[in-house]
Amino acid sequence: MLTEFTLGFSFTLAWAGFFILIGRQKSIVKASLGVFLLFTAMGVMNYLKWHLGEPFGWLLGLITGFPSGLWLVRKVGPEKPSGESLVALFLLGPLILAVVLMVILFL
Repeated sequence: MLTEFTLGFSFTLAWAGFFILIGRQKSIVKASLGVFLLFTAMGVMNYLKWHLGEPFGWLLGLITGFPSGLWLVRKVGPEKPSGESLVALFLLGPLILAVVLMVILFL
């Protein structure tokens, strides 16, 4: 259970780190690549969550990691995301998520 807790906690912090990096990008291509990597990591971690270990440990890790990730985004993240990163997150993000989910479903 400690392994699942650690992975859930570190995943939440890594998600916050990706969000910070995406928010600072000045290029739509780089921000879209960051969104793709973020959603791919989310898909892999979701697969691992249900096939590796105990879900309760994952849940505890995610619950305790969320406030830490939120603090990290507020402390280190940009005050206002760039326009390019907003386009990548909100316009291209759902398309990228759909493609990643289709690839995961067909594997």
